Amino acid sequence: MRLIGLAVVLALTIVPFVVDAQEQRDEPKVYRIGPEDQLLISVWKNEAMSRSVLVRPDGKITLPLLNDVQAAGLTTLELRDVLIERFREFIPSPEVSVIVTDVRSLKASAVDEVARVWLMRMPTPRFLPRPSPAPYWWDRG
Repeated sequence: MRLIGLAVVLALTIVPFVVDAQEQRDEPKVYRIGPEDQLLISVWKNEAMSRSVLVRPDGKITLPLLNDVQAAGLTTLELRDVLIERFREFIPSPEVSVIVTDVRSLKASAVDEVARVWLMRMPTPRFLPRPSPAPYWWDRG
């Protein structure tokens, strides 16, 4: 009976990791723009509209003629489509490209054994696994 109880506890501990790993394999790894990211907005044959911009903490960027545009939460292709639509008022058929030149929005925090929280900026995009429920003793040797 004790062996069955141990098997049930082990199964309940491992199942969330297996399900989570399966979900992560199915999800495409698409980077979404975040606050503090540095973007290069290039409008073909229009240097006055092209510029490097920093995504503000409220998630918006400011461009000539367009004023504020929501950027955080979008992929570069989604932001490009928004900019093309907004630039159509001023340019007949705009060709826009959006490049993330510096990722500054990804941060990780760690809690050490004396419960201090450390906030670290991650220099390059890293796709971290989503946290799963795990017993506190899981990584303790």
